[in-house]
Amino acid sequence: MHRAQRQILIVGGLVIAVGIASLVLRATHDRSIAKGLINLGTTLWCFWMLWERTGWMRWLLAVLCLVGAAAATAILVLQARSGAMRLDLMAFGMASLATLGGTAVWLARSRALVAYLRTRLPLSAIAAAAPSIAFYRNDRMVTAERHALGDLVVERSVRIADREMIDLWPDLPVALPSSTYPVVAYRWLHQGRGTIDVCVAIMLRRSWPTRSGALVIGNDIRPDLDAGIIVDSGEITIRGANAITCAAGLGDGYYPVHRVRDLFGRTAAIVVDFEVWKAKRYVLSGGQSLDEYGMVVTTPDA
Repeated sequence: MHRAQRQILIVGGLVIAVGIASLVLRATHDRSIAKGLINLGTTLWCFWMLWERTGWMRWLLAVLCLVGAAAATAILVLQARSGAMRLDLMAFGMASLATLGGTAVWLARSRALVAYLRTRLPLSAIAAAAPSIAFYRNDRMVTAERHALGDLVVERSVRIADREMIDLWPDLPVALPSSTYPVVAYRWLHQGRGTIDVCVAIMLRRSWPTRSGALVIGNDIRPDLDAGIIVDSGEITIRGANAITCAAGLGDGYYPVHRVRDLFGRTAAIVVDFEVWKAKRYVLSGGQSLDEYGMVVTTPDA
């Protein structure tokens, strides 16, 4: 698990614990369970959105948390001064709001979290069939447009692997309903490198919000590498009853396959992330240089 994900889980667990404690306190003191459920639901929703969203949405949520904490604090103070609220409840409310505000600032200022959210692909937008997606590479925003690759006929099982190893690789550990699904690629038009496939997705159903996780794909070729697929030919093949082949991002590599699910746990999309957002270190030869995205380009001869 990524360090930023662990950080979100720790802070999210703390926030959820505060919400549950608020629910219990309301139920035992003023019997206002409905208000407690609303508080807890709002907390869980903000945590979910923070987990899935990137860019301006993350900052907006942090600002809303701080503004909400300040407004709720003012209300608590006014209620306490008018005698409409017990002191112990006010103290607990102040502690809860301080926790929420502090964690919002911590999350917004976390370098690891900022780097993680800015670079990773917006899987929720892909599952929602967005016409384009945005991500960051080398601290520069990149926009990739959706392009249809064809329709995949699925009969319960799907296999995704390197074009040369498709017969040697196992099926995905996910049972899909037998049907025909569109396969799309999100492509980045780079001035020096041309068209680059950022990811490829099997679209089962449009869904938002979503949750996602990388699939564990066991294989006999490299049993130690089960967190994705190995690409040695620069192309991958997606095979059901028929097959679709496409370029694998920047070429050979080891790429994760994500299962995106809706709120009910149903598979919404299968996404192969070619990790174009990762800016790598290169050893440059004569006539080569790095552009603003950290991409190797050929320098014209002087």
